[in-house]
This record gives sequence, structure tokens and C-alpha cells, in this order.
Amino acid sequence: MKLEYPEILTTNNIFSITDNSNGTITINSNQEFFVQDVKLNTSRWGDSERTFSVNASTTYHLRFSLNGKQINNFTPKRLSFYIVDVSDTNYNPNGVDETDTQFDTKYDDMLIAKITTDSNNAITIVNLKNKKHLISEGFVNISSSDYSYEDGTAPDDIKNALAVNVNWSRKGIFSSEAFTDSISVNEGGSAQYEFNFGGVFKNRYKIFCFYQRSDNTSDGMTIKYNLEA
Repeated sequence: MKLEYPEILTTNNIFSITDNSNGTITINSNQEFFVQDVKLNTSRWGDSERTFSVNASTTYHLRFSLNGKQINNFTPKRLSFYIVDVSDTNYNPNGVDETDTQFDTKYDDMLIAKITTDSNNAITIVNLKNKKHLISEGFVNISSSDYSYEDGTAPDDIKNALAVNVNWSRKGIFSSEAFTDSISVNEGGSAQYEFNFGGVFKNRYKIFCFYQRSDNTSDGMTIKYNLEA
């Protein structure tokens, strides 16, 4: 059997999730999805099996497991929705950031959403797109004057950049198809400058696009990018 990533069969490939305003969330009924070659519907599970309580000042991952396969030392129930505190020492024994790719959607375990709560237990839901083949493209216009030059910095470590939210369930690959409208010297001058330009897939939630000049002169660039996972 060919391994394929899960796919949520809604128009935007995300689940509708309700904040019940009482410290609980519910994955809504009648939403179809694929995990491997198994087609499922959220209505297969009762409300109580799709409703989860949360505590204040906590970050969670909301997931679905097809076969109960472990994530690190955490073992979910087979064929179940579940929620897990990202600081759980079984789920996250090394205490890494929740954006780490080890928590991305797997072939048989789907990351549905990130759930965060504040000190008053107000809930923020970040729905994540699940599709067998994730693909997107876009343009950004960026000015070098907005982002200070970072000398000797690897692309993945660039911090002064334009963030573009994607909210995918797994980190993808960033590729740039074209760069336009940049200049290499000051008008009427002959001095040469160093440039940093391009983009990276920072994590499952966002990409970074950057254009930096070593002289921090104001200059603009348009970047066309393609994303895939």
C-alpha cells in the first residue's frame, strides 16, 4: 500500500471546531476525512468523544490516531480523536518547541489544530490544513529598509523577515521562482553591497521571506514563491 498523508475532505481541508465557551472544545459532526485508505466521518464518534476540556495557560495539540501508534512515549487510543498538552513528558520528553517537525501530521496520525489558552482560560484555535499533497504559491513585496541586515547568517536562522502564515499540518518546502525589481548599487554610485534575499519554510505555521542589504538602504523586491509538502 502506498503511504499517503491524511486529508480532511472539507472545502478548505480543515475541521470545523467549536469553542463551547466553558473550557471545552468540540470537533463538529458530519465532516469526512481520509487516513491512509480509510474514509471516516466525525459523526462516527459521539459528542463526548469529540469534546475536550482544557486548562488555563496551556498549549495543546488536537490529533486523530488511526492505529494507536506511539508518538515518542505517548500512546493514543486506536481510532480516536485526542488532545495532548505539548509539555507532557511522554509526548515531548526532550521539551522541544511545539513547532518541531516530530509533532507534524504523520501518515497514520493527524495533527488537526493547535489549541492555546490564556490565564483566564480563553481559547485560541489554530486550525491546520490536512491534505495528501499540500501546495500553494504567492507573491510578496518586501522592502530592505524594513529588515536589518544579518551578516553571516544561515537562511534558516534569519530573523528579520516578513512572516506569511500558512497553517499547514506539516512543514513543507519553500522554493522561489523569481525575484524582481531589485538594484545592486546606489543610484549614481559604484559601491558594492552584500544582499540576503529569499525565503524559508520556518515551521508548519509560517514562511519567512526576506530581503536585506548590508548598507540598509531602502530598496524593494517582489518574490514569487512556491510551497509544497
